Parts: sequence; C-alpha cells; structure tokens
Amino acid sequence: MKHVRMIVALIAMISGSASAQTNEAPAPPEGLSHMTVAQARSFAEAAGGTVRQVEDLDDGDYEMTIDYPDGIPVYVRGANCTGAGEAKRCSEFESSAYFGFDSEAEALAAEHAMDIIWLSDKQIDDQLKVWRYEFVAGATAAHLSATFRTFLETVWAAQEIVDPVSPDGEAARS
Repeated sequence: MKHVRMIVALIAMISGSASAQTNEAPAPPEGLSHMTVAQARSFAEAAGGTVRQVEDLDDGDYEMTIDYPDGIPVYVRGANCTGAGEAKRCSEFESSAYFGFDSEAEALAAEHAMDIIWLSDKQIDDQLKVWRYEFVAGATAAHLSATFRTFLETVWAAQEIVDPVSPDGEAARS
C-alpha cells in the first residue's frame, strides 16, 4: 500500500501543471475599477433578488430597485458613472433599504436602537434608512457579489432590531 501511495504521488508530481512545475503561484482574480449595471443586476439576482426597475438619474448615476422574497426592497445607486444602459460603469455604489414607521419619533427611536457597526443608519422623516457605501477600486467580482449578499443579511439583522418578531411569529410592532 505504501508503494501505491508513492507511485500516485510521483505521477501527480510529474503530471502537474506548468505553474506547479515552475513554482509560479496562480494569477490572483482580476480586480475591477468599476461595476456595470449588468454586473449589479447579476449580483442582485445571485443574492435572490428580482430587479424591478433601473432608473437613470439626472446626474449620470442610476438607481436600481431590487425586490427580495422577504418583502423589503433594496436600492442600489451607482455613483461616479460613465456610459449608458446596462454597460454604464460606476466606480462607487450605495446599497440602502428603508423601514417605515408611524411617526418621526418612532423612526428616531429605531435609529438610536440600531447598533450594527458595518451599517450606517439615519432617521429621515418617518423612515429609517440603513445603507452601506462602497468603492469598487480593485475589488473582485466575487467580493462585490459577497457584498450584495452581506448587505441583504445585514438588512435582515436591522429588521430584527427595529421590528422584532415575537415567538408566535407575529411582528412586535403592528
């Protein structure tokens, strides 16, 4: 048995890739300088969302509205953009979600209760906006995709803080 393992190891070493034979490390994933609307759409869909709308804004940026199965719409706003349509390229983006309340006081109380370090939050009238601002600047496609998923998971955590569900499955705030 020992001889079989040695033969297998020898064959693996002999038939190794060129990078293994020359001791070269594999090339790292390519960093991006921008994210296109098409890429943002793909990342949103990979995270389980459905893009409802993409709106071009007067300043050249865009805002994408994404519906997720939990019913909380998420907005992605591409910033510092060039180009048009699905090929519009943006070097920055903001992901955001809003929670509505019956009054400004309730929204302000929710803002004060929010304690998620990775997430920014601000009371705006009778709503609480939670958001995250990102620069593409060398991030890989895998990192950007993970950023979409992580933002969504963080929105769910924020929802638990501002509108916790009781053990019987009903929202505490009605």
